[in-house]
Amino acid sequence: MKEQIEKIVADFCTTYRIPGLALQVAKNGEVMLEAYEGYRDVEQKLPINAHTVFGVASITKSFTTLAIMMLQEAGKLHIDDEVKAWIPTLEKIQTGTKIHHLMTHTAGYKGLTAFHRARLQSMLEDKDSAMLFNLPINKALANVVTVEDMIAVMNEEVDSFIGIPGEKFNYSNESYALLQYICEKASGTKYTTFVRSHILEPLGMNRTFFTVDEMNEKENITEIYAYTKDKARQVFHSPTWWASGEIYSAGALKSSIQNIMRYLEIFQNGGTVDGKQFLNEESMKQMMQTEIKSPHGVHYGYGLLNYNIYGETLVGHGGGIKGVSSFMGIVKSAGLTIAVLTNIAEVPTELLVKKTVAEILQLSPNDEEPKMNSTYEHIIKYEGMYDSGEGQKIAVCIENNRLYLRVQHEYIATTQVAHNLFRLPDEKYIAFETDRSGRVCGMYRGMRYYSKQSV
Repeated sequence: MKEQIEKIVADFCTTYRIPGLALQVAKNGEVMLEAYEGYRDVEQKLPINAHTVFGVASITKSFTTLAIMMLQEAGKLHIDDEVKAWIPTLEKIQTGTKIHHLMTHTAGYKGLTAFHRARLQSMLEDKDSAMLFNLPINKALANVVTVEDMIAVMNEEVDSFIGIPGEKFNYSNESYALLQYICEKASGTKYTTFVRSHILEPLGMNRTFFTVDEMNEKENITEIYAYTKDKARQVFHSPTWWASGEIYSAGALKSSIQNIMRYLEIFQNGGTVDGKQFLNEESMKQMMQTEIKSPHGVHYGYGLLNYNIYGETLVGHGGGIKGVSSFMGIVKSAGLTIAVLTNIAEVPTELLVKKTVAEILQLSPNDEEPKMNSTYEHIIKYEGMYDSGEGQKIAVCIENNRLYLRVQHEYIATTQVAHNLFRLPDEKYIAFETDRSGRVCGMYRGMRYYSKQSV
């Protein structure tokens, strides 16, 4: 099995030309497999080990929801509290929106630029950013540093909602930034201080940081890399990390594979590690269970997703930003925890985790997924341009009775498996939404909802 998994990892790194990758798998808390491919610094040929620090991006979100659940157990807040009661300055929020809705990305917010504007200052300092983001950067918009700044932008930017609270899933970094604000109000301390003192330090996670400045004096930190935004997609060294001002709760953490595996023990052991209880078992179950299901198969809990791998449930979360592709997961029934960290974005680390788990547990599909015979008349209605509202656009094209996605220079073929549902080559799905008249009005892809643009 070890040799087969090493081959899976090596082939994966070759396919995606990954500069450096770390993977660990543990059984009941004991590391059973680990793999380190490539380098933390390609030019210097510096190796990767269990203590090499990578970005983890949105894995951070589970730290945020864990903090919220800890504050609920301490009686400082309740996830059914109305958000408006905690953030009275937030004007653009629907009545009935609870903390729970922020945690599950179901507050009804469409794609916004408010959180992204917190990244702009670091992007302006990065000579590669305009090319990597594929858009010119407006210096005048780089005015968001704090959550309070972001709230002011939201009050100006939000003009409608995609659904009532709890109705629709749409991944929202703004929602998780608002959770930072609530965490600070409820705890009476900085978000970073609370997470350090209540999670990182008790677990001994001394290779985990919120900012680049914290890492500057440390050793064994990865360099970061990117793909060129053309058909060649060449890998190049692009050393500037992107930050989001003083907003940390959506994706700021950097960590080592050893530290992330240590963190996963909280979830594997029902909230208690080495005799210290972080959450009671009931709160931990609530955090890990599915709270919302999207039309394209996303099952989201509180900062964690549920995946079905040929009958086994994997609970986890990934992350991606410049220089980062990450994933962590738990297969509680098998006592497995697993994590993958890389030093380049746009790598399907989730797919590697699924393949590794399937190999360890000897899982295979029971039945071949059905396909539909797509006809031009049935699928032409999907053709058009779709916009996330965050700067991401996808063109849907029809060629030879097949639906394709055009994302920048990528041309992605799909396979129709049901009405409004198509499978992608990476085994994920897209789903189209229609209004009451049957008109296609939007598309779910990845974790986001894209509105169809009028011609």
